[in-house]
Amino acid sequence: MRKLDESLLTHLSPFASLTKDEIRAILDEAASQRYDAGDAIFEESASAERFFLLLDGYIRVVRMTAEGAHVTILHIPAG
Repeated sequence: MRKLDESLLTHLSPFASLTKDEIRAILDEAASQRYDAGDAIFEESASAERFFLLLDGYIRVVRMTAEGAHVTILHIPAG
């Protein structure tokens, strides 16, 4: 598997105080994953067991109303 570059995390504030070795340890456990348009990546009731870095594209956050309609709450761009 291809190693992910440390620059993916070093510029993000939650990781700014970590050492290069700590960042490398996180990225060594990371996996690159592609999703098709319309795929569900995370559901509201799911427990947060991981975090995602969006490298390309955007995520559309959708909430289902009581009537069953899908309403877009926000768009999250890559970066």
